[in-house]
Amino acid sequence: MTGRIHKYTYRLQTLSSVVLSPRGHQGFYRAAGDFTEEQIKTMNSLKQKDVIDDDVNKKQDQHRVKIIYPFYQYGTYERYQPEETQYYIPGSSIKGALYLGNTEKDAIRLQVDDIRINYNDLSLYRLYKVQHLPKDNESDESKKSGEIKIFFQNLAVEMLDACKTYTGEMFSDLTLEKICDLLEKAHNKNQRKLQLLIKKVDQILEQMKKEEDQKILQQMQKNIEDILLNKTNVEDRKYILILGGYKGRLLAAPWETDNMEGAIYIDMNKVLPHGLVTVTLE
Repeated sequence: MTGRIHKYTYRLQTLSSVVLSPRGHQGFYRAAGDFTEEQIKTMNSLKQKDVIDDDVNKKQDQHRVKIIYPFYQYGTYERYQPEETQYYIPGSSIKGALYLGNTEKDAIRLQVDDIRINYNDLSLYRLYKVQHLPKDNESDESKKSGEIKIFFQNLAVEMLDACKTYTGEMFSDLTLEKICDLLEKAHNKNQRKLQLLIKKVDQILEQMKKEEDQKILQQMQKNIEDILLNKTNVEDRKYILILGGYKGRLLAAPWETDNMEGAIYIDMNKVLPHGLVTVTLE
């Protein structure tokens, strides 16, 4: 940065659950004594609705949680102790989400502070993935083989819940007009990605062997359309970003693409892709 540094305050609101886990997944393992079965049961009774309310026998399901991928946290911890842990959203993750649609030159002139997270706003969730075959697979098998399944039965992932609001700060020598332009470019690119996801769902609907799974995907399309129509307004400096992991290639790729292949993960509570947030510049 070369000129005067300006501070910009923004409000971040989660529209769906956000997965932000360190690279390499510094996980907690039940076999290593990092957490106990009783601890999982206690957490389930408080807020782990998704972990216990899937279509599997509830008691068996609790027993199958063997690994926990934690949210970003300062320091290292020998055991899984959410109430004792300081969690945060890395500023680099916000900056990475802003980088979409912008040049490296613009993005590098931005510094974004970490945002500290209250552990009460985090929950353990399963990862749900849409299993389907590539579009060009014309075999009979592909016609009704798709389904929504838990991705890795033994895994629970700590995620920031939907409908949470935090305030963050960023610093730059860029003017307010330039910052708004940077946010709008990322916003526009994310809109196109979400519209492509709606089209991709159209392509795979007929592959779903369960009517229930078809309805979930159709609901996700409607929910995305609602966000695109009603949840953002660049004139009010309210932009949509896609934050964190397990978004699927279509939403994660930094480049423009018409390639519709790649995984789809679903926040089953909000029936949306993971990582959808709005950022409102104040």
